[in-house]
Amino acid sequence: MCASSKYKLRQIHAFSIRHGVPLNNPDMGKHLIYTIVSLSAPMSYAHHVFAVLHNPNVFTWNTMIKGYAETENPIPAFHLYRYMVMSGVEPDTHTYPFLLKAVAKSLNVREGETIHSVTIRNGFESLLFVQNSLLHTYATFGHTESAHQMFESMKERDLVAWNSVINGFALNGRPNEALTLFRKMSVEGVEPDGFTMVSLLSACAELGALELGCRVHVYSFKVDVQLVRRSMLNDGVKKTPGYSFVELGNRVYEFTIGDRSHPQSQDVYALLEKITELLKLEGYVPHTANVLADIEEEEKEQALSYHSEKVAIAFMLLNTAPGTPIRVMKNLRVCADCHMAIKLISKVYDREIVIRDRSRFHHFRGGSCSCKDYW
Repeated sequence: MCASSKYKLRQIHAFSIRHGVPLNNPDMGKHLIYTIVSLSAPMSYAHHVFAVLHNPNVFTWNTMIKGYAETENPIPAFHLYRYMVMSGVEPDTHTYPFLLKAVAKSLNVREGETIHSVTIRNGFESLLFVQNSLLHTYATFGHTESAHQMFESMKERDLVAWNSVINGFALNGRPNEALTLFRKMSVEGVEPDGFTMVSLLSACAELGALELGCRVHVYSFKVDVQLVRRSMLNDGVKKTPGYSFVELGNRVYEFTIGDRSHPQSQDVYALLEKITELLKLEGYVPHTANVLADIEEEEKEQALSYHSEKVAIAFMLLNTAPGTPIRVMKNLRVCADCHMAIKLISKVYDREIVIRDRSRFHHFRGGSCSCKDYW
């Protein structure tokens, strides 16, 4: 939202109050909150308006949930939903797609399963747009089997449903299933769109078509990226900070590079040092070429070992039983060093590790990854 739009919105709000519209007027609040969310204004402003409303209706609750679901931190959407139910306001068919969007962004698998159960209980699961939201959520989690089962059970399937499942298979290292589903889609007369084709290209890449050409392309792309990154650093441009989410005990934990805010930080970093030593015995060599800072080689290795996904994985290794799968959501692309390290961690600790980065899912098992090193 541009500064001028935000300023005008606040002017209208102030004008209404000056002319006798109460702060807690639900109709005024409903329209104001809808405008705030539509213009992507800060949710703190929307929440300030919402907090003083008298008996907000389901539309207003839904708008607030939608607003939080579209932010970088969607967790307040769940708190609002619970408060909404406790306040005696009955959720409607629009509530759950917004909630599921928040679920998909937060990696909160348990919350997603709970909401799915609620939609069944309330008779909403048969609605197409609710089903599509559930499909997207399961595909985002990497639960391709659950997504496919739901897809097969649907009486009506639109292009959104086909794309969700095809893309889910493509992003989770199951290209054959993606192509099989596309052929079925063609037989049923469903016209693909650009999103379908992008998913299919991803599936074809997974199958290793034109393998040498792909490797040359990927290599040249990585070289170009390194040159661009160095140029940006020289020009003073800052990159988006990386962070990773994990779910444990019905809570979502966020980690950033070198994060020491958690009470278990000392144990986590001690484990990271141990992990690095174990990986080196397996042939791991830190990929320090990606560290652009002008520091000693040893410091570069240490900087790599503190990437947010490694911190998150160490935290989960400390707090889950042996053999428990580990799932991590990351906002940026997994770097080459972390990719190699996590492959070895999956082998050394005999864990399935699933990373959802900016572009796809990585399923690490027994020292290999579902992406076959194309990502």
